[in-house]
Amino acid sequence: MIRVSIHKNEFNDCIGVCCKGHAEYDEAGQDIVCAAVSVLMLSTINSIEAFTTDQFICDMAEEGGFLDFKLTSKPSKDALLLIQSLVLALHNLEQDYGSDFVQFDKEV
Repeated sequence: MIRVSIHKNEFNDCIGVCCKGHAEYDEAGQDIVCAAVSVLMLSTINSIEAFTTDQFICDMAEEGGFLDFKLTSKPSKDALLLIQSLVLALHNLEQDYGSDFVQFDKEV
């Protein structure tokens, strides 16, 4: 299962997302849920880097399916919107495929 945690700041803004684990929806290389989460996460990170001046930290490890990013500067409206869009898409995956494969965890 992919566990999703949301990073929030003191204003309750979503400023990052951490995903851990593998969905195990299908065998490795065929798992469309894992692929969707990976594409959504990487696309959001790349978009923040390309289209905003926001600073962030990012940590990842293929082993264990770990990807964590968090804004480190005051968030721009554009970066916040991109992260909100990511969270919405991840919630949609959880609804569409079930919490056996994607599950939201605590806010960190």
